[in-house]
Amino acid sequence: MTSTRMPVPSCSKGSPRRRPSASRSCEFDKALHGTSQALVADRFVVIKIDVGNFDKNLDIAKRYGNPIGKGIPAVVVLSASNALLYSTKAGELANARRLGETGIYDFLARNLGTP
Repeated sequence: MTSTRMPVPSCSKGSPRRRPSASRSCEFDKALHGTSQALVADRFVVIKIDVGNFDKNLDIAKRYGNPIGKGIPAVVVLSASNALLYSTKAGELANARRLGETGIYDFLARNLGTP
């Protein structure tokens, strides 16, 4: 079985290869580890990408249509063969703090589909 990959620019500092497992520095991280975990965990491999202050790993963002152009966090969904399936474009998650875990779950369910 192949997994779909979901790179998300991280709102926490860390290596692009290393996923900070206990990172709870932003609402989006909380949602990925909390209410949205069941929605995401079985269907996607989450890859966090540290974009720093919009000055790191920008080549990766550019490759997928610059989903961070209007704010982070952002979501890019790729097929197992690296084809782009979905990408935020308009800063849809930039207000993650106000959305809260439930709002983030609703956004992901609406845009990624429910299992």
